[in-house]
Amino acid sequence: MNLKIMDSDSVRTQSDHMSASSNKRDWSIECKAFRCDWHLRIVPSFWLIMIIIISVTFSLGIWQLERKAQKTAELEQQTQQIPPRKLTGYFVPPRLFLDNQTHQGKVGYEIIEGFQTNTQTTPILINRGWIAAPTRRSELPDIPQISDNSLEKPAVNPLINPLASRQVSLVVSPANWSERTPPDNVEAMAKEQYRIQAINAETRNTLALPTAYFKAVSGDGVLTTDHWQAQQAHLEISPKRHLGYAIQWFALACIATGILLISSISVSPQLQGEKPHDH
Repeated sequence: MNLKIMDSDSVRTQSDHMSASSNKRDWSIECKAFRCDWHLRIVPSFWLIMIIIISVTFSLGIWQLERKAQKTAELEQQTQQIPPRKLTGYFVPPRLFLDNQTHQGKVGYEIIEGFQTNTQTTPILINRGWIAAPTRRSELPDIPQISDNSLEKPAVNPLINPLASRQVSLVVSPANWSERTPPDNVEAMAKEQYRIQAINAETRNTLALPTAYFKAVSGDGVLTTDHWQAQQAHLEISPKRHLGYAIQWFALACIATGILLISSISVSPQLQGEKPHDH
């Protein structure tokens, strides 16, 4: 066994060389200001990690602000809608079962059907409201029959309304199409009956639906609509929630920036060799 004995001076010299080589991987900037010596030490690996963290958190804050602006625009669009109006006509195919709609903790569907008015040749879409889903996924809920009303069924031109069944009177308000794009949106369940995951442009194009879309407020055949109030309340809270998320991300970006600066900057007062002259 060979042992190499080094004196303390050689060990110290080697240690100094190692420290010097380590310091060569760092950069430093020095300046004098405000009667202090400022020293900025840049460690590339540490700075890279912190810059990535700052960039990601700042970008997430910007994204949350964009989401806030989007939700605010949706809310303004809904609050500036045309006031509810009364329509008279007939429900016509197709019938859409909008899936995964909850009300009072229960899962169900919103029922959307075509509606032919007495005054227009082009049908519209009416969201009749919510109904609970059956226990089995393969089954669809039974839609309550529309009760007889005092309106007499007039003679309708079959070319205008060939599928007229029963005349109903509804009070409706304009509704918005969804921006959700689920992968499997349209599922045929029965003749002219479809289960959908979103009432969006894809659904409209696939099933050749009318572009005019309304929610039923009251009238014949209207189902449960209480859950829409909760949805509206959620929509009103949503911009504030996104603003809160943005503030959190910006705060994290500021904290990361503070850690980077505090750990990299050192300040020491300048040694005053001469006293300033009195004037």
